[in-house]
Amino acid sequence: MIIFIFYIFFACFPAVFCALRGDVSQINDKRNRVLSLLIPIVYLTLIMGLKDISVGTDTARYVRTFVHYPNISLEDIFSLDRTQGFYLFNKIMSSVFLSNYRMYLLTIAAFVGISMYCFLVQNSDDYCMSQIMLLSLGFTFFFMTGIKQTIAMCILMYAYTAQKKRKYLKFVILTVLAAAFHPTALIFLLIWPAKAVKFRKAIAIIAPMLVALAYVFQTQVFAFLSSIMPDDLYEAYGTSYISENNMTGLLIQFVIFFVSLFFLWRDLKTDAEAGHLLAVYAIGMMFQAMTGVMGEFFRVSMYFSILGVLLLPKALSKLGTRNRSVISCCIGLVFVVYFLFFSSKGSGVLPYKFFWE
Repeated sequence: MIIFIFYIFFACFPAVFCALRGDVSQINDKRNRVLSLLIPIVYLTLIMGLKDISVGTDTARYVRTFVHYPNISLEDIFSLDRTQGFYLFNKIMSSVFLSNYRMYLLTIAAFVGISMYCFLVQNSDDYCMSQIMLLSLGFTFFFMTGIKQTIAMCILMYAYTAQKKRKYLKFVILTVLAAAFHPTALIFLLIWPAKAVKFRKAIAIIAPMLVALAYVFQTQVFAFLSSIMPDDLYEAYGTSYISENNMTGLLIQFVIFFVSLFFLWRDLKTDAEAGHLLAVYAIGMMFQAMTGVMGEFFRVSMYFSILGVLLLPKALSKLGTRNRSVISCCIGLVFVVYFLFFSSKGSGVLPYKFFWE
């Protein structure tokens, strides 16, 4: 746990310093980017890449599979069903590093770190808040255990930025590429039509109704998806990490959604991206509401709920300088406490140890 406390310190120190000076908005200043984002991300990348294979519920299984890839032909890889992108990636890595799984894990960690850095630099209004949310809401720990879906999610980070810049062809290509690593990534295409939602304020009523309907008819929705998806799709999800308390996760998402909506209310007509983030986050809540019938819907929800680390900071950025400093520090403290005493448990990452220990 101590190494993650250090990570929290690295991520939060610049924000606390700016808050004490009375202007938390300076966190994202280019002059502070090295302290507020680059150093914490590099530190986190080393934690992910230098972990022992016992860290994470599925790391050992991925490693055992990887060391056999030099003996697998390309013909065999392309004969496999689905996720050929992931198999081809492993084949390339095995050709470069042979059976050196340590370099394999470091390469993946570096890709995750670079993706997080680019994603937050281009989209986040508060680097500190976004990083603390990623950690406390379980995304950071997920990145350390679910390699296959982690790569897909990182590709989708670039896809989100592409659609934000209206580069829709690039968005579709990146989403399809992510699906080559994890088929469920195709569901991320829903963020495109979600951008067409015009009545932004109506989402305050529509979103809870849709989530409630998803919860009530979760069995029927699951039956429909099962009819159009391969039978063994969820058996090959790439990680055994699931939400242990799905309703708690849904409650947290509701709080983030409505707190963000409250602070964004006056700006929904002028800030189209804020409304889009709210709509996408509502989609994530719908999938989270259906985890009662199948726990893997939690993982599908993650494609959308990860955008909460952009939504809440954007909402807080609408506050005045003084109020933003106080409220951001209080909310950040709540997330840190939640991580230390609740969300860090049962992740399979703790107790953490380096590969040389």
